[in-house]
Amino acid sequence: INAFHNTPTPLSATPALAASDASAKMATGDLFGDAQSFLESAQAEAESIKKLVVQNEEARRAELEEVKRRLQEVRVQRQNSIAKVKEEFDVYVKGKLQKLFEDVEDLKQREDVTDEQEKEEIEEVLRDMHKFKAGLAKIAESWKRCVAETL
Repeated sequence: INAFHNTPTPLSATPALAASDASAKMATGDLFGDAQSFLESAQAEAESIKKLVVQNEEARRAELEEVKRRLQEVRVQRQNSIAKVKEEFDVYVKGKLQKLFEDVEDLKQREDVTDEQEKEEIEEVLRDMHKFKAGLAKIAESWKRCVAETL
């Protein structure tokens, strides 16, 4: 019994048996051949797995870069679309306001403002124009918030 580990001593651990065992293995020609070939095979498998891991990592990095590139393209397209819609909206609102102001000015110049009914109509148009302007300002503000939230 081995004193350090409380395990039985193998028979080949005795000097006489160990010598005969070693001479038998030397006679076959390869004392550690099986162990060495196992280690070489394990090392080759580890290298193979290592190469596979590196290849997979490179593939994932390339895939990640492609996804990042596509995401950036989508962002740019979305920003361009939003900018275009905002510009078209601003042009539309400015055109409508300009036409409304021109109509009011024409109305003021054509009509005799001394007539009370016409004054009321002008005042009503002006009130409507102010309501319209306030509504458009709210729409423009909402649009700005929408654009700011999407970016």
